[in-house]
Amino acid sequence: DYELSDELSNPLTDHVVLPAGEVSTEVIVSALDDSLIEQNEALVLTIVPSHGAPSSYDVGDPSEATVTIVDDDFSIVTVQAIDADAVEEGGDPGTFRVTRTTSDVSGALTVYYEIGGRAFNGTDYDTLPGSVEIPAGQTYVDVVVTPIDDAVIEGGAETVSMTIVNGPDPTIEQGNLSLRAQWYDNKRFVPPAVA
Repeated sequence: DYELSDELSNPLTDHVVLPAGEVSTEVIVSALDDSLIEQNEALVLTIVPSHGAPSSYDVGDPSEATVTIVDDDFSIVTVQAIDADAVEEGGDPGTFRVTRTTSDVSGALTVYYEIGGRAFNGTDYDTLPGSVEIPAGQTYVDVVVTPIDDAVIEGGAETVSMTIVNGPDPTIEQGNLSLRAQWYDNKRFVPPAVA
């Protein structure tokens, strides 16, 4: 006799018969292919004492085995700079759009990203936390990059790049990896007057 873990529906019987002269047999588990995006699932089979009396076997060690059902449905996540120009003066922001491509948008999806470029996160623009959630029912979310109008004269364009990275959720496959937004400093160096 055996038991299966409770988290999965159990269409199998609760016992297996070893034919005469055999020392092993197989319990076949067939995964059902659905379109749901799920974490991998574990199916644990545990040998238990016989329900009949007298028992015809002793439970040995190991008495458990695990099969992992790997989900083949995933989101492809891409990023696009839909407003790649920002200005310090007046707080005109730039915008990245993070989009998921999937058949199932019923659940929220947390997407992790890294920030790079010549501009510094939290110093040259409002802090970006490194993750964003695409809400349930939606295919994209916008990440706004708001420049901080500081008193520092900086030469050339300040840039911000966003790269989608794998987080703890294995159902995300990276798409377009790195795009950038840029802005120019609104201050000019004025040399002091010579007397």
